[in-house]
Amino acid sequence: MRIFHRYLAGSLLRGYLPVLAFFLSVFSLLAFIEELDQVGKGRYTLMGAGEVLLLTLPSRFVLLAPFVALLGSIMALGGLANGRELLAMQASGVSPYQIAGGVIKVVIAFILIVVCLQEFVSPSLGQQAHLTRYMALSNTRAYQGEEGLWFRDGTRYVRIQKVMYGEIPQGIDIFEFDKEGNLKVYLHAQEAEIEDPHRWTLKNSKKTLISGLNFSKEYVSRMDWEPPLNQEEMKLLTLPTSLLAPSDLYKYIEVLQRKKRNVLKYELAFWQKIFMPFTTGLM
Repeated sequence: MRIFHRYLAGSLLRGYLPVLAFFLSVFSLLAFIEELDQVGKGRYTLMGAGEVLLLTLPSRFVLLAPFVALLGSIMALGGLANGRELLAMQASGVSPYQIAGGVIKVVIAFILIVVCLQEFVSPSLGQQAHLTRYMALSNTRAYQGEEGLWFRDGTRYVRIQKVMYGEIPQGIDIFEFDKEGNLKVYLHAQEAEIEDPHRWTLKNSKKTLISGLNFSKEYVSRMDWEPPLNQEEMKLLTLPTSLLAPSDLYKYIEVLQRKKRNVLKYELAFWQKIFMPFTTGLM
């Protein structure tokens, strides 16, 4: 029976892989053609378009998974039926339920791959592609480093380590220098609440004032702050719901519900992501 399951799994994989390769190639080519329309605008280059295409490949795989499962299964089982192999299996004592069980094992493995990509791989790479593309096309002064996004306003520098749930900046560091280049003020905030793009509320802030060799510290639970970000730079801190992992969407919906805000858009995106693996299994 173990040999039978291995053979059936191999047949299904031989059906899935050509379909997956075909769909990924076609849809990646179409996506690349769309990106070519933007090449040359701002700092967006052909190399940048290729990078964005590769970073969005896992998202494309998840989106195409139901179609790959359907057509791949039809090709694999159709090939076994045309070769009379399914008939030979039943003649050797293998029941239709055992054949279905072997197919289900492969399907479960495929669904787990889709779930892992959707939760752990696709969101981070998709967000990186989104930031890379937007920063190249816009005239923003922002810089994307390994430790977050950097912004500059005169002698003031701002670093945002990450954007939780696609809308909540976290790990905010503000450095203010004098004209001689000496650090005068350093402020670190755990996160920011953005009700107004021109006025943020920094939470759990630690402010350090530096004067020569002397410094003083001040802790503030909530404080208002006017960010030096323009409209284009503010868009960097707002990610589309399609780039968020299901777990992040679920947690953010809870946060918005506690604040009594509209969550319909996020609930729709959450359930679409939740049903994607089940749709793949049904196919």
